[in-house]
Amino acid sequence: MLILELVARTPDMTLHELKAMLAEAGVHVGVGTLWRFFDRHQLTLTKGRCTPPNWTIPTS
Repeated sequence: MLILELVARTPDMTLHELKAMLAEAGVHVGVGTLWRFFDRHQLTLTKGRCTPPNWTIPTS
């Protein structure tokens, strides 16, 4: 499937980015359609963290 191949190549893309990539391939879909696809297949697209989380270290 084209959608899964694109996600495998760029796993941290947004739905809007995926929509644009599909449009370049001639597949025109809406963001809601993509969201339902991932929801039905129990897949998630999440952006990775750019920086590590802040840790609070006790000072005393």
